[in-house]
Amino acid sequence: MKKTDNLLELNNSTRSSSIELLRIIAMFMIICHHFAVHGHFISPMTDMSFLNFWRLFMRIGGKVGVDIFILISGYYLINSKKTFDLKKIIKFNLQLLFYSCSIYILFRFLLHKPYVAGAKYNLFPAFTNMWWFATCYFMLFLIYPFLNVLAHNISQDSYKKMLILGLSLYSLLMTFFPFPIFNEFLWFIILYLLAAYIRLYSWKPRKLFHKLSDSSAYFLCAVIPFILIFCINLSILCFASKSNFYRLLNQYNSMQSVFIVLISLYLWRF
Repeated sequence: MKKTDNLLELNNSTRSSSIELLRIIAMFMIICHHFAVHGHFISPMTDMSFLNFWRLFMRIGGKVGVDIFILISGYYLINSKKTFDLKKIIKFNLQLLFYSCSIYILFRFLLHKPYVAGAKYNLFPAFTNMWWFATCYFMLFLIYPFLNVLAHNISQDSYKKMLILGLSLYSLLMTFFPFPIFNEFLWFIILYLLAAYIRLYSWKPRKLFHKLSDSSAYFLCAVIPFILIFCINLSILCFASKSNFYRLLNQYNSMQSVFIVLISLYLWRF
């Protein structure tokens, strides 16, 4: 299959309302994840309770939301003709600077509470990994023109093999046999190239339910791994020792987990 001949850059005005709705849902899932993970609760996460069942449920969505954001970025940026957008880079850094300084002022001077991040972290949030997602996304935005050159000039067969290798090592293998070389930035690159491949070659994820419409089949294909990962989380809560509890929970709920990737991919295509 040949690449699309007319590769036109899509800006915000041409994005469908469904994609914008998905972005809102992804952000909501990330907020729920942070509430479940970082919220102050009376009982620890290892206790058997209905509240912890609900926290396990909300915990799944955070990494799904992250993967969805990167997939959307790769799908739209792959057709960009720009090699270096200095205005957007400056705008992105100014937004980070505004929030980092605002939070620092709020905690330090208004709430009179200590704030861990020092001055250099608040003045240069994109470069100091103050917020890991912002730093990784900023780095991805710097190199995406070079990723586009790679995606447009590599053969489809080589492109497919590269994705299979990357997803096998960084998703399938690390879900069940994690090894300590995972890097969030590299994972963002893999997701970006996956979405770019889908855009360039009009590839659709394989449907498991051929009698249903595309949207219904994709939604059902997203629900199945969601149920599986939730059952795994319940099993960890019920049977894992306290020393292994968080390690196993983070392992199966990480953003490169094959379950999380499948949920993100099918929700995005839905």
